[in-house]
Amino acid sequence: MEILFIWLFDYKNFKRQGFNFSSEFIFNVTEISDSRFRLNISKNEQFIPNFFDKSNVLANSLRFVPLISVC
Repeated sequence: MEILFIWLFDYKNFKRQGFNFSSEFIFNVTEISDSRFRLNISKNEQFIPNFFDKSNVLANSLRFVPLISVC
């Protein structure tokens, strides 16, 4: 299980604020009336599957030499 979206109606300094933790989906909340909201979920068309997978990192195949500069 993973948390994709959190809606805070009124918590400390957060009022009617949503937080999206997913890059695969886009969440939009629209206010219908004073206490009613509609949650719209859509697929993110720019989502790249396995983008953060270790096999996709270029640094794994390269060796980096640290450069030290003295001013």
